[in-house]
Amino acid sequence: MNSMLEYKAYHAKIEFDAEDMIFVGEVFGVRDSLNFHGRSIDELTEMFHQTIDNYLELCAELGRQPDKEFKGSFNVRIAPALHRQAALKAEQGHMTLNQYVEKAIESAVSETKGGEVYILSDLSLKDDYDSVVRDQYLPVIQDW
Repeated sequence: MNSMLEYKAYHAKIEFDAEDMIFVGEVFGVRDSLNFHGRSIDELTEMFHQTIDNYLELCAELGRQPDKEFKGSFNVRIAPALHRQAALKAEQGHMTLNQYVEKAIESAVSETKGGEVYILSDLSLKDDYDSVVRDQYLPVIQDW
């Protein structure tokens, strides 16, 4: 079941308000508050489209760039110990922390056999990895 709508590269989360018997939508990923509602799926979809169109028109009238949902950068707050571990693993893999995190997220969101996700944090890109690491990860890589 999908509880999201998409229109012009914007996405909205949909919930049902049982008290008012309406569907309520909220556009996410933008600084502005963009909300809408409808009593039917068709009305909800129409109101979502109208909300996005109105937002884009208003931005044009005000001469400002509309927010883009995904800019390709975001801040992540993690425990200092985890930050240190990730930075060390990135260095061991001869990559930046950003590259390491990107690969970890890419691995986490990709579909793999059996629905399992493997993040190869211990597998460095250098040639001299030891047999323990090779024995531990080689079967996973071959299945991947």
